[in-house]
Amino acid sequence: PQQSESKQLYLSIDEIYSYLIKKYKINNFLNFGSYLSHTDSILAKKFPNTKFICADRSSYTKIINEKMFNHLNNMEFVDGDIFKHLSNKKFDNDIFFSARTLPLLPKKFIEDLYYAVCKSNFKYISFMEQIGISHQTFSAYNFSDEDKSSIAYRWGMYLHNYPGILNKCGYKVIESKLIKTDHPFEDYRFLYILAEKK
Repeated sequence: PQQSESKQLYLSIDEIYSYLIKKYKINNFLNFGSYLSHTDSILAKKFPNTKFICADRSSYTKIINEKMFNHLNNMEFVDGDIFKHLSNKKFDNDIFFSARTLPLLPKKFIEDLYYAVCKSNFKYISFMEQIGISHQTFSAYNFSDEDKSSIAYRWGMYLHNYPGILNKCGYKVIESKLIKTDHPFEDYRFLYILAEKK
């Protein structure tokens, strides 16, 4: 009931990814940095023929998710090193997804991650990440398909040039939009991007 980013995020994930899973007949949906897999479980109930892989570094998160969502046979929980997990599998008509994760990571890590995602043959990369006025520049971030430096966003978070990173790693942005939240700070938004392997 409080004003926050979360409610609109959860509603948007349900609406947007229900549409994408149906439209593109997605086989596997991998959520990187899933934490509690609440939104994944909502989608898993709707799409029993799609496998939802919830990846989080913490083994404790894996244990909690397995306990809470063990009634859903199309959910898998992965802990530890994401690079190791990606190197052991090949994907096809699948989405690599994240939410509220990338602004907490260095640009170099995201580039290495997306190279690994491309090598694992994911057809799509998609995310819903926080965005707003930078506390460093006091202005919005201008995205580009070319390489660009990241800048400070807020409280240990960064604004990254996602189209440039995706382009560099073998993906092209095919959809994007800003999603307004009901957070008390009016500039707080989520950036939704869907990118397809080139």
